[in-house]
Amino acid sequence: MNKPFSATVAAVGIVCVSLSGAIAVPAAAATPAASVRSGLTSSGYQAEINALREAIGKIRGGNAAIHAAGTTTAKKKRADELIRTLGNAGSRWQSVQSPAYTAQRYLQEAKKNSGWASASKKTLDVVKKLNALLALYERAQQDLLEADKRGGGLFG
Repeated sequence: MNKPFSATVAAVGIVCVSLSGAIAVPAAAATPAASVRSGLTSSGYQAEINALREAIGKIRGGNAAIHAAGTTTAKKKRADELIRTLGNAGSRWQSVQSPAYTAQRYLQEAKKNSGWASASKKTLDVVKKLNALLALYERAQQDLLEADKRGGGLFG
């Protein structure tokens, strides 16, 4: 199964698009191919992987902070922070836009009538989507590095 390097990179991009169902992924998938051609194989998808890990950590931390807060006022303040974080994730990654928006709505509603458990569940649904997207990017990064290795390091 010795495919040319460019075919492997293109296949990775197609897999990312088909598995995520996101419209914004092709632009992200084109970036590593351009990076490889310019000799930047080591970067590949790493920036997206780091951003996804950071977003997942912030969202989980925000969700835990709401539950740890002692007063309703503190919960509302932490909910506002989490709403902003979810908005950032939804605007950056198209495939989590809808669940992030839903989680934001649930958090807004929880601030009014204390439906924190439902809001937490919707927030964790976003984390699941982000984890799935992270797995795709990590696999694409691994495929990119393996293709570079098969190419004898000519691209790095």
